[in-house]
Amino acid sequence: MQFGLFERLFTEIEDYALSRQKHLREVQNKGLKDLVTEVDIYIDAKVKIFIKSNFPDDSLLTEEGGFTQGISNRCWVLDPLDGTINYARGLPLWGISLALLENNKPISCWVSLPALGERYCGQKGMGSFCNGNKLRVSTTSNINMALLSNGDFNVGAADANKINALSMEKQANAAMRVKCMGSAVLEGCFVASGRLDAYILEYCHPWDVAGTALLVQEAGGKVSNIGSLDFKIEDECTLLQSNGHLHQEIHRVIRPEKEL
Repeated sequence: MQFGLFERLFTEIEDYALSRQKHLREVQNKGLKDLVTEVDIYIDAKVKIFIKSNFPDDSLLTEEGGFTQGISNRCWVLDPLDGTINYARGLPLWGISLALLENNKPISCWVSLPALGERYCGQKGMGSFCNGNKLRVSTTSNINMALLSNGDFNVGAADANKINALSMEKQANAAMRVKCMGSAVLEGCFVASGRLDAYILEYCHPWDVAGTALLVQEAGGKVSNIGSLDFKIEDECTLLQSNGHLHQEIHRVIRPEKEL
């Protein structure tokens, strides 16, 4: 990814999102227990125009705009505002994520946590960075000392809350602390930067994780679907991001019946 090309775009959408957080005009229900704001829609449209203008042959997948087919083997994946409920309530735990996939594998990304003043970028084989500083995952190797986080309740299929509750109970018995912050983009960044030791998502979409999956991998961590050694980006999938040292141990805790 030509990171300089995106500097102006991200500065504009970050500033807009920050300026609107305390002055939202429209907050609408877009599904059961889910919200969308005018900021989600604005950023989605702004980035879509930018990508189609600069990379017209590429496909584009966005949370609010759906899928637009291109003719190349590349696809841009955008989450214009991850953690919309946090955002609408004035919490600083939200982010913006744009990733470039080639043959369905992340090769570049730009991820922003505007309320925290942090902008992340990553490129396959070149490392990942926050505000210009190289990222490294944590060195925690004992699960009893681990800080884990999880996806929200009330997301996904009808039985998702039960799965989340069972998983988090198992984690609580094994780890030092178990969190739930409400933004996959933010929590993925926190794994890449070593603040969290792992992040577990029992239900997610490509835009939730495409960018931070690359950040974590390039920071020396491990990313897979739960129950798998590999990470596949699918319409609906599970996710385990970790510092690598704890990956198999966390998997044994949350899926003791299934060996990797």
